[in-house]
Amino acid sequence: MKKHRATRAFAAFLLAVSIILSACGGTGQVAKPTDAADLITKSQEAISKAKSSEADLNISMGLGEIGSMEMKGIIEDIKDPLQLHFLFDAKLSGLLAMAGDSMQIESFAEPDPSNSENIITYTRTQMGEEVEWEKSSQSKAEGNMASSAESLSKMAEDVKDSLTLAEATEKIDGKELYVVTGTVKGSALEGTVAESFDVTGGMAEEAEFDFTAKYDAKTLLPHSIDMVMKPIDASSTEEVPEGLEMFGDVEITMNMNVLFKGFDTVKSIEIPQEAKDAPESTTE
Repeated sequence: MKKHRATRAFAAFLLAVSIILSACGGTGQVAKPTDAADLITKSQEAISKAKSSEADLNISMGLGEIGSMEMKGIIEDIKDPLQLHFLFDAKLSGLLAMAGDSMQIESFAEPDPSNSENIITYTRTQMGEEVEWEKSSQSKAEGNMASSAESLSKMAEDVKDSLTLAEATEKIDGKELYVVTGTVKGSALEGTVAESFDVTGGMAEEAEFDFTAKYDAKTLLPHSIDMVMKPIDASSTEEVPEGLEMFGDVEITMNMNVLFKGFDTVKSIEIPQEAKDAPESTTE
């Protein structure tokens, strides 16, 4: 069914983002960076030490007169063995709200106890009074889960020469923060990052993002990440997003904000029994 395919696309997108963010944590004191590239390199060293992390994630997407989507939620992860949990509330408008103007998506991921090479995901979707749990198993390689940290590192390495470290630091809630800014071309986003934006249909290659990241000056742990996509004409992309062909020119916008709440703060992630008892998902 189209509704189920769309819901799974959103869930897959959120899970991909969750996996990416699971690389963004760590502890330790590091030396002052000399420039943006040095900051990224040293931050990755700090990131590798994290055992867990939690963050707030806000995503907004606009499709011109067709409608809009606002998602707000939480993400938490434990790295070894990999466990993920996210909970998102989405508000929809315009034609996107034809099946309902609100939706909640919750998902868990854990290693498959019967196959160490696989990951099991459990996803709950709720639109109105309708609630549905599904579970699925896929290989780590197929899900790009084994290389999510590498994907983030590769993206940072690819774009670090396009970023600038501000001379002055900022202070937020008593913390001194380094600020990095720049424009990131969509074509530079690779692996899991590019795939997460491909939920909109070929945008990763066409888009440009104004990128801002803030890091704790004492530890170089990330404080926040903001990505603002410059508006693009859907008809100008190589692949028009499914369902938009009939509308002609559609201006697509997207913003993403991540606020990191803590590192090594998540001690356990409990998966409800009703999730474990859920039926296997199908490709229908």
